[in-house]
Amino acid sequence: GGRVSFEVECVEVAGTVRVGFSTMAAAHALGTCPHGFGFGGTGMKSNCGTYLEYGRQYGHGDVVSCHLDLPASTISFTRS
Repeated sequence: GGRVSFEVECVEVAGTVRVGFSTMAAAHALGTCPHGFGFGGTGMKSNCGTYLEYGRQYGHGDVVSCHLDLPASTISFTRS
């Protein structure tokens, strides 16, 4: 228990896409507060409004996987 993953396929992209995880207390813009973690189409991960290079950019036709592992206290993102 304590692990969850999901995938998002970028079928139609208008503007910046960001995927990730948050609590119910998070701001609407994912990754801009302490309660949300995001990975954007720009290839940057974000939390608390801090953006760090994480991987390659993604967009139309890409599939992004998001992984949350609570026992290991990790969040990771992959792109195919």
